[in-house]
Amino acid sequence: MFLENELAVRKRAYITVYQQAVSPCGRYLAVCDSYGLVSLFQLSAAVSINTVEDTRRPLFTFQAFQNTPCYSMITAGDDFLVTGGVGPVKAFSWKEIIRKCKLPSAERAASSQLHEVWSLPLDQKRDVFDEAECNCIVFDDASNTLFAACGNDLIQRWDLETGRGSKTSLKGHTDYVQWLTLGSGNPCQTLASASEDGSAKIWDLRTSSVVKSFVPSKRRELVRPDLGSWLSCVCLDASNQWLVCGGGPMLSIWHVPSGEMAQSIEIPGATQHHVSCDPVTSEITVGSSDNHLYTYAINGSLVRKVSSNVPVIYHTLKSDQVTQLMTVAGQSSKIDVLTNPGYIAFSLNIRV
Repeated sequence: MFLENELAVRKRAYITVYQQAVSPCGRYLAVCDSYGLVSLFQLSAAVSINTVEDTRRPLFTFQAFQNTPCYSMITAGDDFLVTGGVGPVKAFSWKEIIRKCKLPSAERAASSQLHEVWSLPLDQKRDVFDEAECNCIVFDDASNTLFAACGNDLIQRWDLETGRGSKTSLKGHTDYVQWLTLGSGNPCQTLASASEDGSAKIWDLRTSSVVKSFVPSKRRELVRPDLGSWLSCVCLDASNQWLVCGGGPMLSIWHVPSGEMAQSIEIPGATQHHVSCDPVTSEITVGSSDNHLYTYAINGSLVRKVSSNVPVIYHTLKSDQVTQLMTVAGQSSKIDVLTNPGYIAFSLNIRV
């Protein structure tokens, strides 16, 4: 028993939560971690004024990937929680997940198995025997299209309307693709990507071609030789006019039509693993490796800086545009919950 408890403590100390997704009804939060697990929280209960400590722990946990991390997840439409790890992308039924969450606690503990509804294979990288991994997933509701940023240097695309096996790949990166973000539009015609090859690219989805490429490490004022040239995150504002990217080089803001850098943002000694742009205010949220959550205006001026319980932030999620509720996850068993933009109200906690 002592050894089991000691192992649990050590696993909790080294866990990383990579990404998050909210259920279609908005009441449940799913998070995926470095042990291949997906944990479910009842977000509505956790933020209630009458909450108790137990509501800040997972209701239900299931193994999405065996012997590999679960790196990515997204809610696709009203039906599916789509997850990515090493090997095929897997989809699980939100209806079945929520049914499990509503079971009495003893029954939930006894029924921790959940089987995928469907899966999508990733292309094998040439001359590499290991399976590729999926680092990020985005979904365009209007066209019912799923995109995956993969370790095979490709962005894979599946048209779920015509068949889950119908896919095309966007080719142009020369190293792992780490992040994707869809531009505005209905249906979306623009995609931005960030890669370990050091480039951020803008894609025209009508032609599957690159229309702009940005390489921050080629700008002397952005280079940080001790941190590298790789990029891990990218986002677009609502107008598709401004692109933000980060990673090894300094965080930078680029004017898409001209291809020129507009602003650099220095966070000394820290790398950035997540950026997102608010569709209403255009404020940029930055998750950093210095245990801080930053918010910048689109002109690069600092709006706020919040200290987090997460040492390295990998993902932030604004689950409700009206209430501005945000969750922050990364290299920790804790998921910070911000009930207003400048204040961490409490933390959810994963039980490993």
